Amino acid sequence: SGALLDLGLSKPGWLHITKIQKERVNKMEDVMSVGQIVEVRVLKDKPREIEVSMIAKDLKGQLDFEVGQELEATVVDIAAKGLFLDIGAVREAFMPSGQATKGQRMKVRITKMCSGSSAFEVQPAN
Repeated sequence: SGALLDLGLSKPGWLHITKIQKERVNKMEDVMSVGQIVEVRVLKDKPREIEVSMIAKDLKGQLDFEVGQELEATVVDIAAKGLFLDIGAVREAFMPSGQATKGQRMKVRITKMCSGSSAFEVQPAN
């Protein structure tokens, strides 16, 4: 899910739902509307579109992390299958199971690099 943006170029910009804001967005309509002017940065120039992001530049990408790394995380969303955590990355980390409350801070260890909606899988660092 995402939005096509008119960048004034020969091809449109593609803004994926996970690239709108640091916090989890469930529906595009909740945070964006047709005709809204937004500030974006280019992530990747693809053959049919330009991938863009609205998320701040100071967030780290997947290459800035490694499996086994321990860090502080904040629970940003709780789902049936697990927890979504902010670890200071462009994309949230996912913990497959665990008991926590939204906003709770915890120490975690990266166990796996992923593709998809979350870039990392983490476990508690015990």
